[in-house]
Amino acid sequence: MKKYILFSILYFCFSAKSFTQELQATVKINSPKIQNTDVKVFRTLENQLIEFLNNTKWTDDVFEPEERIKLNITINIDKEVDASTFEAVINIQATRPIYGTDTETPILNHSDDRITFNYEQYQPIQFTRNSNLDRLTAIFSFYAYYVLGLDYDTFSPLGGEPYFQIAQEIVRAAPQVEGWVPGSVNRNRYWMMENTLSPRLRNFREAQYTYHRLGMDTFTRNREDAQNKIILALDEINRANSSYPNAMIIQMFVVAKSNEIIEMAKGFNKPLKLKTFDVMTKIDPANLTKYQQIGIDY
Repeated sequence: MKKYILFSILYFCFSAKSFTQELQATVKINSPKIQNTDVKVFRTLENQLIEFLNNTKWTDDVFEPEERIKLNITINIDKEVDASTFEAVINIQATRPIYGTDTETPILNHSDDRITFNYEQYQPIQFTRNSNLDRLTAIFSFYAYYVLGLDYDTFSPLGGEPYFQIAQEIVRAAPQVEGWVPGSVNRNRYWMMENTLSPRLRNFREAQYTYHRLGMDTFTRNREDAQNKIILALDEINRANSSYPNAMIIQMFVVAKSNEIIEMAKGFNKPLKLKTFDVMTKIDPANLTKYQQIGIDY
């Protein structure tokens, strides 16, 4: 009996390590405006989405528990079109660990307000490549792969390419409605992928590796070199912004990273503070006043 118990424990530990998934997701649904649908339906959907995101094997790689990408999703349901069709805004925040520390760095902080989906309680949510996708599955599979692409880009130059390609497949396979097609607004999932895979923004993506792996991940070993790498990355992002003005993904980077950059730059020496202020106000001129928090002393 003891041998059996020991074997069971070892098997469980081995399995947990071998099959740890990539995402550590939470999902919260708010529906204060909805009167006709039982709130239990949305609690069921919350649990199904958490299980879908956390238990699907999105890559062929093994993630240790501490390597999992934290993903926090809030779904604010604004309108009940009919008994099983809803309009919503979703907010997606993702972070990845900083090497050698117990802290994290944001890689995405995005609000998507072009969401319409159908859901009946307990309907299955499953992703299969190269198949027709309902709106709900398409949206959350898209963001799972997009976040994976962002994460992998921070660990190797253009390392997220395979996952961005799958996200692009989802854009093409999704119902061709608002949010998935170019339309008149260049701020949706279609444009996220157009920007991400554009050769004009290749140096923006390469800068993600410089910023995170060569910069953030090395702070505990060589602070001065890490700061210089971060400035180098911001210079590359500024060049990408000049090549592709008002690109959506650069604006998304600013939303996710500006507060982090300001807090880091407060500890830089004067020349690096000035450099950070100069480059960030070129990338994000609408928030010039915000970057004065860096502490520029002319």
